[in-house]
Amino acid sequence: LSRLRASGPLTSLVVVLEEWSEARAIQAIRCGAQDVLARGDLGPVPLDRAIANSVERLRRIGRLELDAIHDELTGLPGRPVLLQAIESELEATRVDGDHRFAVLLLNLDRFKLINDSLGPECADQLLIAFTERVRRCLQPDDVLARLGGGELAILLHRVRSRRHASSV
Repeated sequence: LSRLRASGPLTSLVVVLEEWSEARAIQAIRCGAQDVLARGDLGPVPLDRAIANSVERLRRIGRLELDAIHDELTGLPGRPVLLQAIESELEATRVDGDHRFAVLLLNLDRFKLINDSLGPECADQLLIAFTERVRRCLQPDDVLARLGGGELAILLHRVRSRRHASSV
Protein backbone atom coordinates (compact mmCIF):
# COMPACT_ATOMS: atom_id res chain seq x y z
CA LEU A 1 0.00 0.00 0.00
CA SER A 2 2.91 2.38 0.60
CA ARG A 3 3.89 1.92 -3.07
CA LEU A 4 0.36 2.90 -4.11
CA ARG A 5 0.59 6.18 -2.21
CA ALA A 6 3.88 7.01 -3.94
CA SER A 7 2.59 6.24 -7.44
CA GLY A 8 0.19 9.21 -7.50
CA PRO A 9 -3.52 9.43 -8.35
CA LEU A 10 -5.24 6.35 -9.69
CA THR A 11 -8.28 6.09 -11.93
CA SER A 12 -9.49 2.63 -10.95
CA LEU A 13 -7.92 0.19 -8.57
CA VAL A 14 -9.18 -2.90 -6.82
CA VAL A 15 -7.05 -4.09 -3.91
CA VAL A 16 -7.22 -7.77 -2.94
CA LEU A 17 -6.32 -8.64 0.65
CA GLU A 18 -5.43 -12.18 1.70
CA GLU A 19 -7.66 -11.78 4.77
CA TRP A 20 -10.16 -9.03 5.53
CA SER A 21 -8.83 -6.25 7.71
CA GLU A 22 -10.83 -3.09 8.16
CA ALA A 23 -7.67 -1.11 8.94
CA ARG A 24 -5.97 -2.35 5.75
CA ALA A 25 -9.11 -1.66 3.73
CA ILE A 26 -9.26 1.93 5.03
CA GLN A 27 -5.56 2.34 4.28
CA ALA A 28 -6.13 1.08 0.72
CA ILE A 29 -9.02 3.51 0.17
CA ARG A 30 -6.92 6.39 1.49
CA CYS A 31 -4.21 5.40 -1.02
CA GLY A 32 -6.68 5.60 -3.91
CA ALA A 33 -8.30 2.18 -4.14
CA GLN A 34 -11.93 2.26 -5.20
CA ASP A 35 -12.78 -1.22 -3.98
CA VAL A 36 -11.24 -3.71 -1.56
CA LEU A 37 -11.81 -7.46 -1.80
CA ALA A 38 -10.69 -10.26 0.51
CA ARG A 39 -9.69 -13.58 -1.05
CA GLY A 40 -11.34 -15.53 1.72
CA ASP A 41 -14.71 -13.84 1.02
CA LEU A 42 -14.77 -14.64 -2.72
CA GLY A 43 -15.98 -18.22 -2.30
CA PRO A 44 -15.92 -20.22 -5.54
CA VAL A 45 -15.53 -17.11 -7.72
CA PRO A 46 -12.08 -17.01 -9.40
CA LEU A 47 -9.99 -13.99 -8.48
CA ASP A 48 -9.89 -12.58 -12.02
CA ARG A 49 -13.68 -12.84 -12.29
CA ALA A 50 -14.15 -11.11 -8.90
CA ILE A 51 -11.88 -8.25 -9.99
CA ALA A 52 -13.69 -7.94 -13.35
CA ASN A 53 -17.04 -7.82 -11.53
CA SER A 54 -15.74 -5.14 -9.18
CA VAL A 55 -14.39 -3.01 -12.04
CA GLU A 56 -17.68 -3.35 -13.96
CA ARG A 57 -19.65 -2.31 -10.86
CA LEU A 58 -17.37 0.72 -10.43
CA ARG A 59 -17.95 1.66 -14.09
CA ARG A 60 -21.73 1.44 -13.64
CA ILE A 61 -21.56 3.59 -10.52
CA GLY A 62 -19.44 6.14 -12.37
CA ARG A 63 -21.93 6.21 -15.24
CA LEU A 64 -24.84 6.76 -12.84
CA GLU A 65 -22.95 9.58 -11.14
CA LEU A 66 -22.18 11.17 -14.52
CA ASP A 67 -25.80 10.83 -15.66
CA ALA A 68 -26.93 12.58 -12.48
CA ILE A 69 -24.93 15.70 -13.38
CA HIS A 70 -24.83 15.48 -17.20
CA ASP A 71 -27.49 15.27 -19.92
CA GLU A 72 -26.48 12.61 -22.44
CA LEU A 73 -28.67 13.91 -25.29
CA THR A 74 -27.45 17.51 -25.35
CA GLY A 75 -24.09 17.10 -23.66
CA LEU A 76 -25.10 19.81 -21.20
CA PRO A 77 -24.53 19.76 -17.47
CA GLY A 78 -27.59 19.13 -15.34
CA ARG A 79 -29.21 20.83 -12.37
CA PRO A 80 -26.54 19.88 -9.75
CA VAL A 81 -23.76 21.51 -11.79
CA LEU A 82 -25.87 24.63 -12.34
CA LEU A 83 -26.70 24.91 -8.63
CA GLN A 84 -23.03 24.55 -7.69
CA ALA A 85 -22.10 27.29 -10.18
CA ILE A 86 -24.82 29.57 -8.77
CA GLU A 87 -23.48 28.99 -5.25
CA SER A 88 -20.01 30.01 -6.45
CA GLU A 89 -21.41 33.18 -7.99
CA LEU A 90 -23.31 34.02 -4.80
CA GLU A 91 -20.08 33.61 -2.84
CA ALA A 92 -18.31 35.92 -5.31
CA THR A 93 -20.98 38.59 -4.70
CA ARG A 94 -20.40 38.30 -0.95
CA VAL A 95 -16.69 38.89 -1.47
CA ASP A 96 -17.06 41.60 -4.13
CA GLY A 97 -20.20 43.74 -3.88
CA ASP A 98 -19.79 44.86 -7.50
CA HIS A 99 -19.82 41.30 -8.85
CA ARG A 100 -22.94 40.62 -10.91
CA PHE A 101 -24.29 37.52 -12.56
CA ALA A 102 -27.61 36.45 -14.05
CA VAL A 103 -29.62 33.28 -14.33
CA LEU A 104 -31.86 32.99 -17.38
CA LEU A 105 -34.51 30.29 -17.70
CA LEU A 106 -35.59 29.15 -21.14
CA ASN A 107 -38.46 26.85 -21.97
CA LEU A 108 -39.32 25.48 -25.39
CA ASP A 109 -43.03 26.23 -25.71
CA ARG A 110 -45.18 23.21 -26.48
CA PHE A 111 -42.19 20.85 -26.31
CA LYS A 112 -44.35 18.09 -24.86
CA LEU A 113 -46.85 18.57 -27.71
CA ILE A 114 -44.01 18.22 -30.25
CA ASN A 115 -42.78 15.11 -28.47
CA ASP A 116 -46.27 13.57 -28.35
CA SER A 117 -47.33 14.46 -31.90
CA LEU A 118 -44.11 14.21 -33.93
CA GLY A 119 -42.30 11.67 -31.77
CA PRO A 120 -39.33 11.69 -29.42
CA GLU A 121 -36.76 11.56 -32.25
CA CYS A 122 -38.07 14.82 -33.71
CA ALA A 123 -38.28 16.43 -30.27
CA ASP A 124 -34.69 15.34 -29.55
CA GLN A 125 -33.47 16.88 -32.83
CA LEU A 126 -35.28 20.13 -32.01
CA LEU A 127 -33.77 20.24 -28.53
CA ILE A 128 -30.25 19.57 -29.84
CA ALA A 129 -30.59 22.30 -32.49
CA PHE A 130 -32.01 24.75 -29.95
CA THR A 131 -29.20 23.97 -27.52
CA GLU A 132 -26.56 24.63 -30.19
CA ARG A 133 -28.13 27.96 -31.14
CA VAL A 134 -28.22 29.07 -27.52
CA ARG A 135 -24.65 27.89 -26.93
CA ARG A 136 -23.39 30.11 -29.78
CA CYS A 137 -24.78 33.18 -27.96
CA LEU A 138 -22.79 32.56 -24.80
CA GLN A 139 -19.29 33.25 -23.57
CA PRO A 140 -17.09 30.17 -22.99
CA ASP A 141 -17.29 30.46 -19.19
CA ASP A 142 -21.09 30.86 -19.06
CA VAL A 143 -23.01 27.77 -17.97
CA LEU A 144 -25.80 26.32 -20.09
CA ALA A 145 -27.64 23.51 -18.31
CA ARG A 146 -30.60 21.29 -19.10
CA LEU A 147 -33.12 21.14 -16.31
CA GLY A 148 -35.39 18.60 -17.99
CA GLY A 149 -37.77 18.32 -20.94
CA GLY A 150 -37.48 21.51 -22.95
CA GLU A 151 -36.17 23.57 -20.03
CA LEU A 152 -32.71 25.10 -20.09
CA ALA A 153 -30.97 27.50 -17.73
CA ILE A 154 -28.12 29.89 -18.43
CA LEU A 155 -25.76 31.26 -15.82
CA LEU A 156 -24.07 34.40 -17.13
CA HIS A 157 -20.82 35.33 -15.41
CA ARG A 158 -19.66 38.94 -15.09
CA VAL A 159 -22.87 40.66 -16.18
CA ARG A 160 -22.38 44.37 -16.76
CA SER A 161 -26.05 45.38 -16.46
CA ARG A 162 -29.61 44.12 -16.66
CA ARG A 163 -29.68 45.24 -20.28
CA HIS A 164 -26.63 43.06 -20.98
CA ALA A 165 -28.37 40.01 -19.48
CA SER A 166 -31.57 40.78 -21.43
CA SER A 167 -29.66 41.11 -24.70
CA VAL A 168 -28.17 37.64 -24.29
